Amino acid sequence: MLWCVHERRGLAEVIHGGQRGVEQMANRWGFEQGLHRVEVRAEWSKYGNPRAILLRNRQMFDLHPHGVIAFPGDVNSRTVVQAARERGVPVLLKLWPSLPWKPTIL
Repeated sequence: MLWCVHERRGLAEVIHGGQRGVEQMANRWGFEQGLHRVEVRAEWSKYGNPRAILLRNRQMFDLHPHGVIAFPGDVNSRTVVQAARERGVPVLLKLWPSLPWKPTIL
């Protein structure tokens, strides 16, 4: 997925939350492509849930991403997608079941 977007749009940076799974794979992919990578972790022990995720999302969007690529996940993944849509940041959703919103292709 990242490769397709990179080929089409030319990614300059990968911003992610540092969680295991897709976010770590995106980080590794960015490293292999020689892209700048930014990890913005939620401070769960300091703020708890859901405040930690909301603050993390704000920090990520303060970096002014040009788009969000979202994969199936938990409520935190959906929160990022919702935040992107509220800010007018294009979202590419991959294999997301039962979407309450329509995806926008980057």
